[in-house]
Amino acid sequence: LLPADAQLFADYADTVAMQQQGRFEGKPMALIQKALKLDPNNTKGLALAGTAELRLGNREASLKYWKKLKTLV
Repeated sequence: LLPADAQLFADYADTVAMQQQGRFEGKPMALIQKALKLDPNNTKGLALAGTAELRLGNREASLKYWKKLKTLV
């Protein structure tokens, strides 16, 4: 029932991750991916994806998101 709004999905992912004590596994990561599918340049989505990948131990994937974000800000 959610509208196709990348920022809304990113905000929702952030909220769910906070409820999970900062863990991005499961629903938060799925919501981040939805946000980035709708808008690959969504800054919050990119920051969350970079953080999530780093916490999951995926340094290279994390850097990919952070480098893209750097070009946008």
